[in-house]
Amino acid sequence: MSRAKITYHYHWSSSMAMILANDGVDQRCRRKLESSGDVVVENKLSHEELKEGLAKEFDCIIVRSATNLTEEVIQANTGGGSKLKLLIRAGVGLDNIDTTFAESVGLIVRNTPNASTNSVVEMTISHLLCGSRNIISANLDMKNGKWTKKNLVGSELGGKNLGLVGYGRIARGVARIASTLGMNPHAYDPFVDPKLVSEDGVVYHDTVESLFSNCTHISVHCSKTKETESMVNKDLISLMPHRSPSGIECGRHVDYQRA
Repeated sequence: MSRAKITYHYHWSSSMAMILANDGVDQRCRRKLESSGDVVVENKLSHEELKEGLAKEFDCIIVRSATNLTEEVIQANTGGGSKLKLLIRAGVGLDNIDTTFAESVGLIVRNTPNASTNSVVEMTISHLLCGSRNIISANLDMKNGKWTKKNLVGSELGGKNLGLVGYGRIARGVARIASTLGMNPHAYDPFVDPKLVSEDGVVYHDTVESLFSNCTHISVHCSKTKETESMVNKDLISLMPHRSPSGIECGRHVDYQRA
């Protein structure tokens, strides 16, 4: 059963903003906002409650990936009596916010593209290392009291070609670290000037098929769109000299039925 109404009691001033952090927020961020006089409420509203307009009294809604701000949700929390002005995605991807509809009703939509760049870069490199050295399998075997040395032969990343689908902040960071490991970074991104890619010492490809055909490892770092969703499939993977898809951003772009 949904909450009929949520009422918050604060000593209000015109400079204060009421902020709903519906998926929680880093406490450092919360302290910074509150030090400016804003009020941050970490009170998870369900999708049904949001559709009932229970976020109308907030000036701003901050979400991560768990909350979907659909057209229906946005419509329910705007209009008569609403204070809502700003939607923030604490992260990069905006696919869980209907940005087109939000902006059409006068809301400002923002993301935080720099916030997790280093973390995702490091996680991607960790996946590459774990996959090439069979670290996860070795860890599981050791926990079960096994030492299957012959089954744990790894491969070196040095000298291998790493293909980056998308060449934004994260991909550039991955390319830099991969280069220090001796890998040869390649990239495909139709929205980036090939000259800028080449200036970073990265080989540019005009098509994603060319990228897969020339790379032993693939890491996907692009937004989820109609064009990129499920783009990685059996046909593309079969083009690879060796088949080692990797990347923390890869999941939503893989067609698991055809991979």
